[in-house]
Amino acid sequence: MRDSVHGRARQVITTLLIDDDPVFRQTLRDGLLTLNADLHIEEAADGEAGRRMIERNRPDVIIIEMNLPLENGVHFTRWVKHAHPSTKVIIVSALCPAAHLVVAAEAGAECFVTKGSLCLTEIVELIHTLTAL
Repeated sequence: MRDSVHGRARQVITTLLIDDDPVFRQTLRDGLLTLNADLHIEEAADGEAGRRMIERNRPDVIIIEMNLPLENGVHFTRWVKHAHPSTKVIIVSALCPAAHLVVAAEAGAECFVTKGSLCLTEIVELIHTLTAL
């Protein structure tokens, strides 16, 4: 894909959203794609589906809910960082106790975000910042 202003190739960033709430996934997906056509976004409702997608597509960034049924985001992040260390992980949660921040960091997540605390533009900027590292 070419940047029409500067004529240079643009990087398509593959992002995987893992959340058991389909409304949250769809709202985030639609908002991110509206703001940034350079994102390729896939969705999974649970860790099992997320693992299959990661093995098949190797996303650049994963946005995962902290409190998924069957497997929480911290456990999943540990697996991702072991199996695919270059993949960036953002853990999200509706709650933000200090303990969540600590365990997310210990698991290797690049960022912990409370749902609703960032606007869509800030999430796009975060994704671009993480993939530039």
